Amino acid sequence: ATSKRAVCKRALKTAKKLDPNAKIGIIVFDEHVDIYGTKNENNIIGKENVFGKLLIEGYADYIVFLQASEPAKQWAQYSVDQNFTRYDIFKRMEIYSDKDLSNGEWQSVLSRSIRNMREAGITNMMVSVDMDVLPTKYIGFEYSILAPAISSIRFENRSQPSFAEVEEGFSKGLEPSDIKNYIRHIKYQAAVNDIKFGVSNGNTTILGDIQELLPKQDLNNETTKAAAQIAAFLAG
Repeated sequence: ATSKRAVCKRALKTAKKLDPNAKIGIIVFDEHVDIYGTKNENNIIGKENVFGKLLIEGYADYIVFLQASEPAKQWAQYSVDQNFTRYDIFKRMEIYSDKDLSNGEWQSVLSRSIRNMREAGITNMMVSVDMDVLPTKYIGFEYSILAPAISSIRFENRSQPSFAEVEEGFSKGLEPSDIKNYIRHIKYQAAVNDIKFGVSNGNTTILGDIQELLPKQDLNNETTKAAAQIAAFLAG
């Protein structure tokens, strides 16, 4: 299993090493908005707060979440209002649920968000795809519950399940072909707004990452095949 905190942080730290002057914006495809518990006793980075930590630590400069479930979006807003001590961080986030992106609205949402990135001084853009954004025919509800990288979300004295553990936390999902269309539009809008897609230095380029591919829970390699398609879309 891939660990979200390890994959995201490694990709962004490497990108910053490639170009220390880059201001990096990330488009994140994810069912869940992982900014929860950004302030905790031991200042530990975990799956549930990885993106909040990346903003605070300066590895990411702007994040747009796409295809979150509506309950997860609402919970993120509550979490920020109640627990976030860095309100300036929240100003560099945008959160859009599957409902926000329905009825053909996704293109205008993305175009506006990328313009906002440009106005915020973003110079480079990366894409992060969490595999739970796929429809359940690829991942299945049990895939997310049983996956070690997901089901280990735990805080001491926590009595409520996370949105990775309840069906209400899931949106309808995006097909790989849908993600291809999104990535094509992201690349186009990045170019229009004079933002580089990926971070490069010499022959090395980082375009983003794919998270939570879990082979042991992958029936008939359907999720692995989808991940390979998404990687090809990023590189193409």
